[in-house]
Amino acid sequence: MRDDIKKVKLYAHTPYIGTTGYNQHARNFLRNLSELVDVKVNNSTVGASWDHMEDEPHNSESYITDTDKKLLVNQTLRSADSWVIEPIYSNHKNDFTHNVNLVLSETYNHLFYKDYIGPKIAYNVWEATLQPQHFFDKLKEFDQIWVPSQWQARCTINQGADPAKVKVVPEGVDTTVFFPEEPKAVLDYVDDRFKFVLFGRWDYRKSTKEIIETFLREFTSEEPVDLIISIDNPWGEKMDGFKTTEERLNHYNLVDDRIKIKHFPSREDYVTYLKNGHVFLSCARGEGWNLPLIEAMACGTPSIYSADSGQMEFAAGKGLPVRISGYTKASDIAYGSFLGNNAGLGEYPEPDFDDLAIVMRDAFENYTSHKQRALEEAKIIHRDFNWNRVAEIGKDTLADFVENYKEPENINTVTVTYTDSPIVNITGDTVRDYRVEFIDKSTGDLRFSTIIKTNMWAKSSKTYYIHWIIKVIDLETNELIHIHELNLKNRRVYIHLNSSAIGDTLSWFPHVERFAKKHQCKVITSTFHNEWFEEEYPELEFVEPGTEVDNVYIRYSIGLKYNDDNSVNYDEHSKDFKVHPLSQAACDILGIDFKEVKPRLSFPKRSPMIEGKYVCIAPHASAHAKYWNHPGGWQAVIDYLNAKGYKVVMITHEPLGDAWHDSKLGGTLKGVIDKTGNYSIADRVNDIRHADFFIGLGSGLSWLSWSLDTPTILISGFSKPYSEFSDCERIIPTDSDICSGCFNRFRLDAGDWEWCPDHKDTERMFECTKTITPSRVMSSIDNIIKVKNN
Repeated sequence: MRDDIKKVKLYAHTPYIGTTGYNQHARNFLRNLSELVDVKVNNSTVGASWDHMEDEPHNSESYITDTDKKLLVNQTLRSADSWVIEPIYSNHKNDFTHNVNLVLSETYNHLFYKDYIGPKIAYNVWEATLQPQHFFDKLKEFDQIWVPSQWQARCTINQGADPAKVKVVPEGVDTTVFFPEEPKAVLDYVDDRFKFVLFGRWDYRKSTKEIIETFLREFTSEEPVDLIISIDNPWGEKMDGFKTTEERLNHYNLVDDRIKIKHFPSREDYVTYLKNGHVFLSCARGEGWNLPLIEAMACGTPSIYSADSGQMEFAAGKGLPVRISGYTKASDIAYGSFLGNNAGLGEYPEPDFDDLAIVMRDAFENYTSHKQRALEEAKIIHRDFNWNRVAEIGKDTLADFVENYKEPENINTVTVTYTDSPIVNITGDTVRDYRVEFIDKSTGDLRFSTIIKTNMWAKSSKTYYIHWIIKVIDLETNELIHIHELNLKNRRVYIHLNSSAIGDTLSWFPHVERFAKKHQCKVITSTFHNEWFEEEYPELEFVEPGTEVDNVYIRYSIGLKYNDDNSVNYDEHSKDFKVHPLSQAACDILGIDFKEVKPRLSFPKRSPMIEGKYVCIAPHASAHAKYWNHPGGWQAVIDYLNAKGYKVVMITHEPLGDAWHDSKLGGTLKGVIDKTGNYSIADRVNDIRHADFFIGLGSGLSWLSWSLDTPTILISGFSKPYSEFSDCERIIPTDSDICSGCFNRFRLDAGDWEWCPDHKDTERMFECTKTITPSRVMSSIDNIIKVKNN
């Protein structure tokens, strides 16, 4: 094996899954190429069995092999207005790092418009003499352009591509499926009638109508000749208004008993028709390759085709060609209201349909000699266009590409580093102007661009995680001289939780581990409560807040970030965290999908410190707006619990006495075990862990109860129900006229104990929780007791 081939690690971006011609091309080519070159695949399509995204999402496709599972590493999916790449199959256990990209797909496909790291090759099949100019300009940006035929190579060069960049890598045929067999009395071949077979969707380019018209004109109803057609067009109704092939034939007066319509035959039936039909019939205006034609020829079936365009790569000198009478502007094509996909894009060769009639008559009357010759020509097709041979051509083309590829010359030095966002430095002695582009790879959006000179720098203001692609363009040559992609694998990443609040910490911390696993990076983290997590997260490195951490690639800070005017700081958040669950703020900053995850806590499990059944309560919080401000509410609930045989344990740091808050009872709650004050968090954890349930507010101890899987009743009116966690009995105001959810509309002023942004110093102050009655809490208590008893 050539040394340069040993170095190739090819990453193919292609519609690998499915049953179209492109799907089959991609699978057959890359399966065989992988025997010669290291190949991995980013698949951009789904098959008929698709259900949802999972580790191995395509196993139900009948054609999937073990080879496919080794090649498939990523799945591209459409998400809202962007494309998202998810890992699949062997990506979970391989360290493949590519150095060549191959984009194999149809014209205009989004894959051609993505940014790729390293050299890139475009592989595309086209039927007209010109590509759409906008797409062709994109093709010219690739380092090499692969086409399947010498005809398309000439068209590509004539349109303006660099001849040195255009290479012919043909398509192939599966010779294990398409080979000559003795005729069988199967399907429609149960009589002695002569069978022409036409496969291909109803389409102007494929001359479907003209072929059928020629058949009906050439052969009389007395002759024992049939035409078997499979010409359904799944997009036809959008193009010409007809739902079925029958409707089209009727519209064009092409209904005849000799025409046998087959709707979407199975793969097995398709192969049988090709092998047992007398003559394969094709006479397209233009073909980029013509897969059914080469498959019919490989079966040794005499085949008719128009003598031009891409199919001549394998058909020239074989079969039954139909001469070309001239060329038709693609913009002039129409079937009724159906305009061809290629309108305005060059020309098609126009078949001579009178000659087609002559060729069809010859095929019928001299079938025996044509069949004998077709069987000999099948051997040539098998020899020259089997997929192993095509893969060899691909391998050799790649070898030459690797040997001759040179990185774009850059006379100055570009470096990309990170603090909390990317910084681009350009240094050197030659003064040039550069455009620096900061692109979000996950969406393709250009987040920021600027023009700088040599010995200047540029920096993005966005400090949350973005999958950065950074491009540097030399404005003098208009060449891309540097491209950088953020890759955190095996990098040291520092993540700091900038809040000491219990709820914030418990809410955000689990997502630090998720980030580390997603990016396979080494995370150094700091919280104000490291001891809560250290034993349960040994793969993370913990440091105290404010510690200098060396050799860090990038840093992220998790918190709720505001501007001076109290608006959300969108340089540090991509979303408004106020209208999402608290824990989603961490997911937003770290760039991971939101899901509710409970933290694992390092507190050892101990025996209960309180005998009998009991309930923990936490009536205090860090803001008066968080309180349950219904006069006498807590005492009523305590009395209810006591009557049901529960001890009630108050575990807040703040004291039991609260004369200013619950004046109805003089400020001292009765019938509770007083465990307020400075007893350790470990003891609080133990008390909550062994409690039958917990009743609290939108505050830290409620988050702690949730983390410990203790049934939790959460009373809150100042926050929306989505703000905290979902696994609880949540009690909120029920009257739509009651003001609530101010936390999700305003920035909390922690320095104003009487903060109530809508109704401060009015009778409606704190009405959100004043209106929550003890009976509402008692009902939730009953719900939890009922569940526990069941």
